[in-house]
Amino acid sequence: MLEMQEALVAFLAAVGVLAIFWVAASLLFARKEKTVRGTVLLPLSGGAEEMEYAVEKAGRLQRQLHCDGPVLLVDCGMDAESLRRAALLIRDRAGVKLVYPEEIEEQLY
Repeated sequence: MLEMQEALVAFLAAVGVLAIFWVAASLLFARKEKTVRGTVLLPLSGGAEEMEYAVEKAGRLQRQLHCDGPVLLVDCGMDAESLRRAALLIRDRAGVKLVYPEEIEEQLY
């Protein structure tokens, strides 16, 4: 019985040491993802019914791609209600801006 306990303790010690080496190796050799500047343009017109959904999807895409640029809502003829909803989105979410088509170029730099 004593030999079985010693074998179990030796096994658990070996697993513990292996776990420590595994964690140390993953910390040392982990690949660091670089963050890039990427801007998402969402041209919107009329009622812009899916604006909130598009902004949410754009934010998820930026996180997946490790981008840190803004999400630009491009006003291509939005109505008053859509402009009001866009203002609420801009207020509630960091990195979301409303621009006109002629302002896109200055927002990219």
